[in-house]
Amino acid sequence: MSLEPEGRQLELLAAVVNATRAAAIKSGKLPSPVVVVLVHGRPVSFDGTNLPAAGLEGIDAMLAAWRPGEEGGAAIANLLLGDVNPSGKLAQAWQRSVGYIYSPTSPWYQPHSAMTPGKYFGNGDRTPLAPLFPFAHGLSYTTFTFEGLQVDAAGLPSSASGPTLSSLTVNLTINVTNNGTVAGATPVLATYSKTSRGVVRYLQMLCAFTKVYLQPGESRAVKLPVKLSDLARYDPAAILPGGGQGASPSAEVGHGDRRSSAAGDGGRSAYPGAYVVDGGIYNFFAAGCVANNALRDVHHEGDPTCPYHSAIFGASASIGREGDFYGVYL
Repeated sequence: MSLEPEGRQLELLAAVVNATRAAAIKSGKLPSPVVVVLVHGRPVSFDGTNLPAAGLEGIDAMLAAWRPGEEGGAAIANLLLGDVNPSGKLAQAWQRSVGYIYSPTSPWYQPHSAMTPGKYFGNGDRTPLAPLFPFAHGLSYTTFTFEGLQVDAAGLPSSASGPTLSSLTVNLTINVTNNGTVAGATPVLATYSKTSRGVVRYLQMLCAFTKVYLQPGESRAVKLPVKLSDLARYDPAAILPGGGQGASPSAEVGHGDRRSSAAGDGGRSAYPGAYVVDGGIYNFFAAGCVANNALRDVHHEGDPTCPYHSAIFGASASIGREGDFYGVYL
């Protein structure tokens, strides 16, 4: 029913922030930093506070500890005191309130749209069309930049099916640099979209990821192999090459074929279904934070919802024949 912290915790948070502000005004000094440590098991929203900006103004830092277990206290202390550089990222987008769950900011509701977060508003009250924290958001004591994405799809056969698909890869390479003064680790995420869609799918989908640890000033070319089978979607109307389960052995079934089989099934259509990889042009993107990229291909430098200060670099690759299945597999 709600994504807010239970009980009167938001009232307590507002009281702490307001007390630090009042003390600062009285003393003429800057307010004492307010750091929130969440021990929780789900995403949290702050919509119910009497603070502006979704309850986050006045909070200097937030640590999402989730359910850290018996060593959680030591881990939290090490992170807060800077003995360890945090590198954890959100595995889901945090919505501003439950009302956003069925909005385009939710990864489970992604219409094929060119709407840009921050410029479109949901119900006329100037509520920004953006999540509170996007997927893969997470700050660090250093900063990373990502540039020079290269996509290598050379050597792919004109068609493939079955287990062969899992052995075929599109290789992505991107240069990652630690621009700060502290050593740290960052995930590198690769997503893809298909520019021409015979079947509408999510605007972007995660297809590969890794993590890289870099010393201050260090750069490294990070490789992300993407299995072709990971680009597949399930098609209940696809017939496997050679007939497939439930299809007539006499039916001529070819690459990317859909047809009915009348022999031996009482005249019914036999569509056993399969996972298929659509042929055509694919756009690949790689960075450390997907941010609002679910609704646009490139987010600009200075996007306040993303801690990374470089744009997401995209590159395209041609896979198979446009309008046809590149391959199918069970």
